Amino acid sequence: MAILKYKTDDDADVGAHGPNFNGIHHFGFYVENLPEQVEKMEKAGGKRLTKVADPGTGGLFGGQANYANAEVKFAGPDGVVIDVSGSGWATSA
Repeated sequence: MAILKYKTDDDADVGAHGPNFNGIHHFGFYVENLPEQVEKMEKAGGKRLTKVADPGTGGLFGGQANYANAEVKFAGPDGVVIDVSGSGWATSA
C-alpha cells in the first residue's frame, strides 16, 4: 500500500474521478514485456494516460536521469488507473 498526495488537474494520471478523489486511485502490475503489454492494452481499447517511461529516462515524472522505473498508466473501465511496469517501482521493496 502506498499513501500518496492527492492528484491535481495538472497531473497526467489524475484518473476519471478527478482531483482530490478519496478511494483507490490506481493499482499496478509487473509485466515481463512492457512494450508488448502496452500494445495489447491499446488494442483492447485501453486509454493511455501517460507516455511510456523507459529505464534511465527520468521516469514518468522527470526524476533523476538514472531512475530505473519503466511504466505506463492506462484508464481502467471503472475509472481506476492501471499502472503497468516492466521493471517494478522505485517504491517497491
